Amino acid sequence: MTRTDAQVPAELFRRARELYDALHALAEPSGEEAATAALVADIVAGLGATVRTGIGGHGVVAVIDRGPGPVVWARAELDAVGHHSRPSGPGRAGTGAEHLCGHDLHLAAWWAAAAYVCERSWSGTLVLVAQPAEESLTGAQAMVADGLGSLVPEPDVLLAQHVAIMPSDMIATFPGQVTSAHVECTVAVPEGDRAEDFDAICPTAGAHTFWSVTEPGRTTLAARFTDVEAARRCLAHLRSWAGPRCVRSRLVPPLHNEASLAAAVAEGLRRGLPRHVVRDLGPMTSAEDLGDLSGAPPQRPAPVVYWLFGGIDPRRWSAAGGENFWETTRAFAPLHDPRVNLDVDQALRTAIGAMGSAIEHAFATLGSRAEAHNTLAGSAGPTERTRP
Repeated sequence: MTRTDAQVPAELFRRARELYDALHALAEPSGEEAATAALVADIVAGLGATVRTGIGGHGVVAVIDRGPGPVVWARAELDAVGHHSRPSGPGRAGTGAEHLCGHDLHLAAWWAAAAYVCERSWSGTLVLVAQPAEESLTGAQAMVADGLGSLVPEPDVLLAQHVAIMPSDMIATFPGQVTSAHVECTVAVPEGDRAEDFDAICPTAGAHTFWSVTEPGRTTLAARFTDVEAARRCLAHLRSWAGPRCVRSRLVPPLHNEASLAAAVAEGLRRGLPRHVVRDLGPMTSAEDLGDLSGAPPQRPAPVVYWLFGGIDPRRWSAAGGENFWETTRAFAPLHDPRVNLDVDQALRTAIGAMGSAIEHAFATLGSRAEAHNTLAGSAGPTERTRP
């Protein structure tokens, strides 16, 4: 998308905003995204895509095939934040779901970027993946287990973005590790025991976030680490401590951007989008299961490019002060907090522009690489991929 985010076509933005409003009102928790998935499937079918639904629960994939060339996957998330997805503490009461993490923004921008790109000239295949259950970090794995890799063409790159607490005219990109390792262990709780009694058991050395969530008969302990080895040690300790009381345990590894493709996409964002592009904010304290999609069997692992777009009105950000970027973020409610107040219109414009630009530059970069490779190999042109 070679225009600035402020120049997203008016009619496209209007439709994207209407889609956002509809998605925001649905707000279904992980694993229960039936209405959201139906709405998404209907609107991507309008792009002329071949659509499959019900993958790994309520997952949706849409394939737009323009012939030989690269295969670019773009992912957005279907679920909202349910009560089980929030750390214990203020704001956890209630059983309803709310879009407090921006997945409604992600989906609206994902669709609008695809609609924009479909009006452009390119060759290859665009695969739109609407993933369920990202908040529980189980949806990507569920889609893979349900045969995702055999249903759609193998990706050359997997693109995704997420809103963040930073100015809504800003993009943040990462050259390497993007997210933290997530560790969790669910323990059977004898009747009468207090959940708080378990909080001191988890070793927190090296953890930047630690919490527990209590449900009837069980408590889930969770921690996040930028150091994956520290995460593995924590998980081993939890399993040893829990013994036969361990209901389930797992480690979701950190997400890493493929350096050269991330740099190419960042260059496209810098030229076509906002006035700020931050090359590296360091690994985030959040976790992400996007990496589980990148190597959906029988496919080989594909490179990932993941970035952030801002969600805070730049005027509010400036007024907040703060000695540095991280100090300023603490002036705002975080994602998953019911008090979070996103600058929807500007954030949506930035997100549409970012995803559209990333898709275009991914096709251009991968197509150029394929042509160069085929020229060196004596081939006449790009090799068509095997398609299921």
